[in-house]
Amino acid sequence: MNSKTIRTTTAAAMIALAGGFLALAPAASAIAVTQDLPSGEQVVARYVEATGGEKAHRAITSRTMVVEMSAPQFGKMTITTKEMAPNMLSAVIKSDQFGEIIQGTNGEVAWASDVMQGPRVLEGDELTMTIREADFYGDLNTNKYFSKIETLGKQEFGEGEVYQVAFTPLDGGNNETRYYDTESGLLVGSEGVMPSPQGELTVTTVFSDYRDVDGIKIPFKSERTMFGMTQTLTVQSVTHNEGVTKDDFEVPEDIKPLLED
Repeated sequence: MNSKTIRTTTAAAMIALAGGFLALAPAASAIAVTQDLPSGEQVVARYVEATGGEKAHRAITSRTMVVEMSAPQFGKMTITTKEMAPNMLSAVIKSDQFGEIIQGTNGEVAWASDVMQGPRVLEGDELTMTIREADFYGDLNTNKYFSKIETLGKQEFGEGEVYQVAFTPLDGGNNETRYYDTESGLLVGSEGVMPSPQGELTVTTVFSDYRDVDGIKIPFKSERTMFGMTQTLTVQSVTHNEGVTKDDFEVPEDIKPLLED
């Protein structure tokens, strides 16, 4: 869905532009474990309802999103993502300073290209994660990707209290932790390790400013930290169920020779 799209595509930009920096995770308060915690599955189900419900989510089959990203080290960038069910994703990141960065998958293969690393076919953990994150209904299909979803406890996060939920991937990849507001049920943060050509990178994201778009709630603002840098992302526009076709997920011309090799 929308929050994971932000996690994946903006990370691609920062990995490409700042490959030498160390990752930095935010400090969190101590976890308060209680005996009356909802299960991880219940927390996720409540999140789906809080953002509109399964029926509303499945009524949407494609999405175009334009996001402005601002980072002190790199200025402003524009990110345009297109998604289509069941698992197709493309992202174009444009920067006056660094040119164009692309990332995408047609559901079978995944690719990336930027001025630093050139065109690449994603493999291993990068491929697995990209295919998983491209699942248009990922939060409705958690049993396909995670062997365990466990509520670890409650803690303070920002200005409120959250459930801390750990997601253990079926593919043996790195765990991800997500933070759901105990009052609203909305996802307000996530923390995980992302594979990249530079190695594993800790990435943290804070979500806010949820707005209703065609019956579902989408976070219009997010702040993420990686490489010790913080970027601010603001959604400029969201369009559902129009203007996206399978042609948008064709393998780019500079990637095709790599597949033949």
